[in-house]
Amino acid sequence: MKTLCFLILIVFTLCLTAITQAQSKSYAEMTEKEKADFVAGKIDEITEKISGKKYRFNSDFKLQVSNYVDAYAKRVGNNRKTGDFAEDLKFVLQRGSESAPAINKAFDKSGIARLSGLYIAMIESEFNPNISSPTGSYGLFQIDKSRAQKYGLPLKERADVEKAANLAARYLKDNQIYFAEHKMKEFLAVLSWNRDPKKINFDINFKFMFDDENLACPICGLTGSPTRFDQQFQTEAVKYIPKFLAAAIVGENPQDFGLSTKPLSTLGAETSQTALDNNSGLNVSLDYWKQQLNKALEPRQKPVGSELKEAIIPQELVGNNGKQKTTLEAMKAQGFAVPMDFFDLAEMNLTKELVELPLATETYVLDIGGMAADKVFTKFNFKDGAIIPAANSDSQRKMKELADNFDGQKYDLNNPNDRKKIRLRLLRMLSPQAKMVLEEIARQYQAKFNRPLRVTSLVRSIDYSIELNKVNAGSFLVTEDGAIPPHCSGLAFDFAIKNLTAEEQNFIANILTEMDKNGKVDAIRETGATAVFHVFVL
Repeated sequence: MKTLCFLILIVFTLCLTAITQAQSKSYAEMTEKEKADFVAGKIDEITEKISGKKYRFNSDFKLQVSNYVDAYAKRVGNNRKTGDFAEDLKFVLQRGSESAPAINKAFDKSGIARLSGLYIAMIESEFNPNISSPTGSYGLFQIDKSRAQKYGLPLKERADVEKAANLAARYLKDNQIYFAEHKMKEFLAVLSWNRDPKKINFDINFKFMFDDENLACPICGLTGSPTRFDQQFQTEAVKYIPKFLAAAIVGENPQDFGLSTKPLSTLGAETSQTALDNNSGLNVSLDYWKQQLNKALEPRQKPVGSELKEAIIPQELVGNNGKQKTTLEAMKAQGFAVPMDFFDLAEMNLTKELVELPLATETYVLDIGGMAADKVFTKFNFKDGAIIPAANSDSQRKMKELADNFDGQKYDLNNPNDRKKIRLRLLRMLSPQAKMVLEEIARQYQAKFNRPLRVTSLVRSIDYSIELNKVNAGSFLVTEDGAIPPHCSGLAFDFAIKNLTAEEQNFIANILTEMDKNGKVDAIRETGATAVFHVFVL
C-alpha cells in the first residue's frame, strides 16, 4: 500500500512539473500541441472578457485563430520598423500602449468591452493614426467617410484617437443592440466594423435558417463556409474575427511572446470608480464593479433614452420639488452645517453622519466622482475661496485620522493618487436613511429587470459642486446666499435615465410616485443631456 501511494505521488509530481514547465514556456518554445492548447485557452479568456459568456467555437475556427497567432509570433524580433503590416510586433504594441488609454476610456464610457476597441484598431491599422486606405478610410480605426458623417465626426478628425475611439464605441454599441437576438452579438458587432450589419443579418437569417449548429455559433458558420457568401466576405470578412482574436491574444499576453509591454486593456486612467484600488471598495473588487456597470449599461432590445414617448411622467414627478425646498429651509433654520469642502465631508464620515456606499452591489452600481481631483485638500468659504489650513489645524488632524484608517485602508496625504482616492470615497456617501431608500428602490428594480440600477450622484461638497457647475449646466447652481444644495445635504441621489427603456423608466417612476405620496421622498424626473430621476429623502 505504501509503495502504491509512493508511486502515485511520483506520477503526480511529474505531471505537476510538466504543467509548470509548459506554463513557463514562451509561445515560440511550445510544441504544436501546446500552442494549440494555449490558443484555445486564450480564446475562452478573451471571449469571456468581451461578452461575459463562454462561447463554444469549433476546432476549425480555433485553427484559423492559431494560424494568425503564428503569423504574429513570427514578427517578434525581426527588428523591422517600416510602418507596414510586417514590422516587428514590439513597435506595434508600443504604439498600442500610447493609444490604449484613450481607447479604454471611450469604451468604458459606452459600456463596451475595452478589448473590442483595442483589437479592431490593431487589425485595422496596427495602431497607426495616420494611415489611409485606397478606399478613403483613414486613421487608427480606418473610419470611412459615410461612417464618419453618420456619427458626426469631421473627416479631418478621424486621426484624433480619442474622437475616433468614441465613434467606434458608439458604433459597436449600436450594433450589439442590432444583433441582440443573435448569439455572439458582441462578435457580430465587431464583424460589422468590416461588413455591413444588414448583410451579416441576412447571411445568418437566410443561409443558416435550418442549421442549428451554425445558429449556435454563427461566427463558426460564417468563417467556416465563406464560399456561401459574396466576394467581399470571401476576401475580407472571413478572416476578421479570427485575426481579431489573434491580435487580442498577443496584445493581452505580450509576455508569452517575448514582449515587454503591459496588456493593453490594463493601460490608462480608469473612469470614475476605477480610480480606486481593489481594497478601498468596502470589500468590492474593481472587476465586480466593472461587471455590474457593464450589466447596468448592457444594450436593450427596445429603445432607450430620456425622450421616449412611451415613458410616462406622473404628476408627482413634475414640478419644483416643493417638499425638498421646505425640508432644506428647515435644515438651514436648525443650523445644519453644509459641507463646504472635503475636510467637512471627512468629518461627517468620522461622526457617521454620512455612511459610505460600496462601489457595487447586486442591486446597484455607482458611477460617480468624474471630477475628483488629486490636488492638496483645501478649506473653502465664499469670502476667501480655497485655502490650505495650517498643518496643526483641527481640519488637518481629522483628515489625517481618516486617511490613517478609512475603513481599514490607509492613505498617504502626500500622495496625489491617494488624495484622489479619498475624494472619490467621500463622494460615495449618504445619510443612513437615504441609503435605505436607495437600496429599496434598487432592490425592486433588480428583482424586475435582473440588472443593477446605475447611481450617478450622491453627496457633494460646496467646492465640488461649484466645479461641477462649470461643466454641467444641469447641476444645481451654487450661490453664496447660504442655501443648502440638495446633494450637499446627504439626503439626495440620482439614477441615470438615458440607458433605460420606457418600461424601466415607468417602473421606477411608479415606485417613486408611491413613495412621494407616502411622504417618504420628493422626487423629480429631470430631462436634458443629463436626465436623471432625482430623489430627495424627507
